[in-house]
Amino acid sequence: MEIYQKLTDKEREISQTIIWLRAILCLFIILIHTVPPQYALVAECYRYIRHLMNVAVPLFFAISGFLLFWKKDFKFSIYTKKLKKRIKTLVIPYLLWNIFAVLILCFLGGFLKSYFLNDNFTFENLFNKTPLYWLKTLLGIPYPVNGPLWFVRDLLLCFIFSPFICFFVKFAPKIFLPILLFIWALKPVTTDLGGGEPIFWFSLGAYVGIHKEILMSANPKLLIKICLPLYLLVPTLFIFVQLREICIIRNTLIVIIILAGSVTMVSTSYLLLKKYSLPSWIVSLSKVSFFVYCSHMVFSKIITSIVHKIILPKFPENFYIGILAYVGSFISLLTITLLFCACIKYLFPKTFNILNGGR
Repeated sequence: MEIYQKLTDKEREISQTIIWLRAILCLFIILIHTVPPQYALVAECYRYIRHLMNVAVPLFFAISGFLLFWKKDFKFSIYTKKLKKRIKTLVIPYLLWNIFAVLILCFLGGFLKSYFLNDNFTFENLFNKTPLYWLKTLLGIPYPVNGPLWFVRDLLLCFIFSPFICFFVKFAPKIFLPILLFIWALKPVTTDLGGGEPIFWFSLGAYVGIHKEILMSANPKLLIKICLPLYLLVPTLFIFVQLREICIIRNTLIVIIILAGSVTMVSTSYLLLKKYSLPSWIVSLSKVSFFVYCSHMVFSKIITSIVHKIILPKFPENFYIGILAYVGSFISLLTITLLFCACIKYLFPKTFNILNGGR
């Protein structure tokens, strides 16, 4: 009974850690998609921040893989049941958010051309595209209209192939995971269909979910001591060394940052939640993190256009104006996205439920 109680407590701690991570990583995504002014020092600061924030999507993949396997043995009956559920949680929201993005971009391109230019989507050419074009557009081939939805697209593919992933992480993890790590390391930051990031991180999460003893034996404090310095210091190399072209050194550094950052994020979150209770705003943001993730990019385009084409030209180019513009854009993007979320949830609860994937 004592062992069972300990396991239950551990599961509760893990669940709270995931709630915390979902909310924090959602903020990281919004920080990434807040476009800064291209002033020299501001751009360098943003580049450093972006390297830190790049842990967000890999961790989302890892969490998804972990949650699929951590409570039950993976059986075909469970797989088919969850596959049907993913139609509601992933497929329908994916298509609807892409359609929403097309309509908004057509409006911005068609009626506000003086400030919001978009040559690909206007109401004038909306009906001139071929059915094949629209099929590719809505399916996200090679890239979704609503950019961040590449994550949803690739997550669905990972889930479809999850029986194979389960087999290999169960019976050949020492071969399977290093191979996936190598494939991911060849191009660690990519949103192309078939990139190595989704399957590696989903598989890594699945591995931890299946081999639960890893979590039981982990030492978070030791992991933080090792990984935190790497996470914070390695990105500075991109400031002092010209490593912006694709090369082995650059990719290796990015892999180190994301791996060290992921371990740091998970370990720090776990330790914080052992000491403090979950803040209510974290719980609330975590519940709508999928909606925020899917909707924020459209508002990002609007805010970026307003700030960069209307507001910033009226001010001199300097570091403080640039930082103020970036912080202001982030707060505006977060506020507008959350207000939009709250309005849809209040006025159209059934629609909200569909767009949020039934979460």
